[in-house]
Amino acid sequence: MLFDKLSSDYHPPLYFVILKIWIEIFGASIISLKIFQGVNLVMLLYSSIIIIRYRVDDRKYIYSIVFALSMPILLYGVMLRYYAMAASIAVFSTYYLLRFLNSENKKYVVYVAVMYALLLYTDYPSAMIMIAHVIIVLIRARRHIIIYSYTIVGAITLFAPWGNILFGQLKQITEAGSTAHFNESAYSILIKYAYSFYSYLIGETILPTEAIDLTIAATAITALVAVYMYNRSWKRAIREWPLLLVAITGLMMTSIITTYISTHTSFVYTPSRSLYVYPHLFVVLISPITGSSRKYLPGVVLWIIMLTYGWYNYINDRHFFMPVYATPWGDISKQIVDSGCPVVSDESHVLRYYEKHNGLSIDILETADAIIRNEPHGVAQKKPCVNIILTDRMSTESELNQRELDRLLGAYKNVDTTTFLTYPENYLKLIQRYTKKEHYKGKVIVIEAGP
Repeated sequence: MLFDKLSSDYHPPLYFVILKIWIEIFGASIISLKIFQGVNLVMLLYSSIIIIRYRVDDRKYIYSIVFALSMPILLYGVMLRYYAMAASIAVFSTYYLLRFLNSENKKYVVYVAVMYALLLYTDYPSAMIMIAHVIIVLIRARRHIIIYSYTIVGAITLFAPWGNILFGQLKQITEAGSTAHFNESAYSILIKYAYSFYSYLIGETILPTEAIDLTIAATAITALVAVYMYNRSWKRAIREWPLLLVAITGLMMTSIITTYISTHTSFVYTPSRSLYVYPHLFVVLISPITGSSRKYLPGVVLWIIMLTYGWYNYINDRHFFMPVYATPWGDISKQIVDSGCPVVSDESHVLRYYEKHNGLSIDILETADAIIRNEPHGVAQKKPCVNIILTDRMSTESELNQRELDRLLGAYKNVDTTTFLTYPENYLKLIQRYTKKEHYKGKVIVIEAGP
């Protein structure tokens, strides 16, 4: 049954098979699933710290801690998605490739092939890291291209049993078309690139309209670059060009796939879908200040300041760009229960999860028309009250029919609105201008309508 669902979807099976086994053993409670994702996050941290320690000369432990506490890890690593698992496998593949190129030990060729196969079974866009690896081998060690080709052949061979399903998935996706407005032109690729670097450097915690906060961040980054230039340590970043190539190529491939192939992948998903890019980029960025000399300490201090600032913003819920499934649904579901009213909801499957696994009693209706039904003789009967949950989407449309909602709200006199993750007014104006669509005043709007 699981494979039937996946074959009609666009995901490879590995993560979901492991998740299914986990749920069968440990259940599907919130605590159980958080532990499961925690295991995936630990694997990502482990693989990333290995490559940090392999490429960094000094202060390895400091930068390992900085990485583990950085905003992209906090924001994306904890999502109950395959992102962390795919990222850990991709980072391992780069690590083993570098070990092979530096030692010429053929056992690493086998490791790379296994990582490629696991990656193909976990996340198709992340598997595109192979393109960057091929370029690295061609530039750095062309004499090894034959033996390296065995990794590609081996991975494809191991992935072959899933091949027919993959072609079926691609056919279904291309026929479905795109529902994300930003996916309608190549312009979206630039947006996804810019947004991803913004997210990795600042961690989605500063809005484009906040002049003071942007000035602080720009000052810190400028000071960091000045330290690099003054110490002439920027040249150290050049030796990490393979990792930078992986980062640039990875974002490019994810942006192309989510623009021209995916059905509804908005730009807000790009950094998380390309999570493996961040560990590679992190090593490149810290490489100029990893020496043991005291002259590099200002750079270390600036990194810690930026990390602290990011945590301050995160604690204050300043991460509005997050996808709708990463919003405070637990708090929302509790408010719905306290009201005692039935609910019509966008992203209703998330609400159904909380209803089932938190033991909540929520009357979730399929459509707004279920609230008001036309009885025989033309007499309209309606429920005493209703909750409506609306999510603000950057470039996709709500699951709820606007005409039904307008009719529903018109049937009640009193309407109370609660906003979760409220947008600053200038930010709201900005996104409405560039997305060319109306947005709500916050990430999630809960409307309670009554007599």
